[in-house]
Amino acid sequence: MALPALHISLGILDRLFRLYEDACRELDIKLATTAASVPVEAKEAYQFYVAQIREINKLNEKMEQCLQEALRYEEVAVQLAVYHRVAGDEESRTEVTELLKEAHKLRGEGDVMVREKSHIHAHIHSAIT
Repeated sequence: MALPALHISLGILDRLFRLYEDACRELDIKLATTAASVPVEAKEAYQFYVAQIREINKLNEKMEQCLQEALRYEEVAVQLAVYHRVAGDEESRTEVTELLKEAHKLRGEGDVMVREKSHIHAHIHSAIT
């Protein structure tokens, strides 16, 4: 009794898949026709836009990495500061200071990336308008 139901289900799925393929083929034809009629300047502007967006995404990833590393350094510095209070040695104090300096440097790099990203956004906006 399950075989006819399976056969019917497969038939329906096959029909829907063929309809989907036909719709995709029609969409491809429409897109190709439209793309052929778009001026070269518009295509270049679009490629520029896509390249700038990719650059922004790369900056976002680098910025996130810098901030995560800065947070990690700060966490370790806090742990060492607590240890320093307990142990009271000069080496821990120096290490805490160095970790905080490195975290500050990484946050500065993140700030530079934010400014760079803003510059790219402004460039995109001026190119579009």
